[in-house]
Amino acid sequence: MMYGLPPSTSIRKAIPKDAFFSSKNIMGKEKERFDTQVHRLTVLGLINPDTVNLKAASDIKTIYIMEVQLNEPDYDERILVSLDRLGHKTVYVMSYQERCRLAVVEGTVFQTKWIKEGEVKLEMVGLNIGEVWANFVRSIGNLTGEEDFEETIERTVRNEQIQKQIDLLEKKLSKEKQNHVQRELFAQIQELKKKLE
Repeated sequence: MMYGLPPSTSIRKAIPKDAFFSSKNIMGKEKERFDTQVHRLTVLGLINPDTVNLKAASDIKTIYIMEVQLNEPDYDERILVSLDRLGHKTVYVMSYQERCRLAVVEGTVFQTKWIKEGEVKLEMVGLNIGEVWANFVRSIGNLTGEEDFEETIERTVRNEQIQKQIDLLEKKLSKEKQNHVQRELFAQIQELKKKLE
């Protein structure tokens, strides 16, 4: 079956974009961005106790596998955030021509690099659906599995926010002409870098 998952998980159901827009009240620029970048949405499969021999976790009962066919390979990550408003734990297969990349949204967007479609593999590792989801996120996000899953996600999101602040300050620094302001900005950047884990 698809991506190494059992045949019992396969469903292949198209989701009309208009139905998605109206159900989640997506309008204006968000709708335009999504419509421009996404060609088609298809739910390829479901991982739940009815399709695989695993128990549901208390917080996760189903994992969706959704293909997002793109009109162009460079897409805005905000389309994944829009899709995440569906409220399901979902592995997104972002596909363009013969290549694809896997993505998940868990506190932030995690993605693999572009690979040939035939080389994509999703391994179901875990004793329940929640553990399978955590391992999908670890694998796609290239995260270590040594610490608690929630702690890993919190640390990753925190580091991402700090890095955004650093990037903003470095941009200001490159444009600043006054020496005392440059020193101040540099000191702020160094302090923020110490907070990165």
